[in-house]
Amino acid sequence: MDRIIKVVGTSKATIKADTTNIQLGFEEILPTYEEAISKSTETINKIKKALSALKIKKEDIKTRQFNIDTFYEYKNENDTRKKIFKGYRYYQQLVFSFKNDNELLGKILFSLVKHKLSSDMKIFFTCSEENNFSKKLIEDAIADAMNKGQIIEKASKVKIKEISNIDYSSFSSPVETSRYDLSRSVNDNAVMMSSSYNVDIQPEDIIKEDSVTVSFTIE
Repeated sequence: MDRIIKVVGTSKATIKADTTNIQLGFEEILPTYEEAISKSTETINKIKKALSALKIKKEDIKTRQFNIDTFYEYKNENDTRKKIFKGYRYYQQLVFSFKNDNELLGKILFSLVKHKLSSDMKIFFTCSEENNFSKKLIEDAIADAMNKGQIIEKASKVKIKEISNIDYSSFSSPVETSRYDLSRSVNDNAVMMSSSYNVDIQPEDIIKEDSVTVSFTIE
């Protein structure tokens, strides 16, 4: 039976974030299910219209989450906890992206706040060349495993015959920067006195890692 050694090769890359992603969430409680559907549709159309004016294509605005649930409040009466139906709460989450552009970002944020189109707004940055970096990480991880194998071979005075197996299970390290929460309300007077926000954001680099396990048979 062949003797086997397993070597883990690792790789790491620092990636420049070149794409801005905006995640919008909005919700409201309405008396009926039909009104909740209607209001969510109305809000989506307003968002798409506002963003279209800034050259963001409607088809690039994607729905990430949508749900409508019954909403209740609880009240204590005579030592009894009562469940009171208040209506239907809808929640919808949209996301869209564009190449990093602080001027455009300022205009988008201003438009969304001015029209009160989001109760939950977050920004994060990604890399459009993620697939190319992923391939390079795998190549580097295999090269690292092969190099470690040679070091082990020399240090332990054994002879590596061949590779018997390569095990790769990509672990999902996030390929995005930290998320910036912009859900705070903005003073209405400040909005009315401007046509855009002066935004100066330099996104942090993205760090991505990967690993490969290479099994060698030895004499």
